Amino acid sequence: GAGKGQRKTVITFKGKRKDCWAAVKRREERELEALAEAGDVFKAAEELGFKAVMAYEKLREDYDAGEAKICIDSFPRHPQLGHFIEVEAPSEKEVKRISGELGIESRDVVKETYPEIIGRLQARAKKKR
Repeated sequence: GAGKGQRKTVITFKGKRKDCWAAVKRREERELEALAEAGDVFKAAEELGFKAVMAYEKLREDYDAGEAKICIDSFPRHPQLGHFIEVEAPSEKEVKRISGELGIESRDVVKETYPEIIGRLQARAKKKR
């Protein structure tokens, strides 16, 4: 893996969200770290017949918290979004416990996915043109 401050390309499969009624999003997720640069990964996917629907650059800082992981995400091409904190843990109870320790309340939770948020921004920008 990439060391601190190094960039890496990660391909992520995310299944459909389950039980999104709460402050916790649950879904199947698989990550594959690519040895190639992002542009080469996109080219390979296109050659396999995939078509890009959306692409965005996300910077992530990961912190270990026992069995859980605390992630701080930002989007260099969309700085107006600020930073997002994601808590990944084996149970909803653990997510809520860690979130509470971080001072995150249910009213702070963003239920939209990153593609939904960025898609909304892009749609607004098109309307302004």
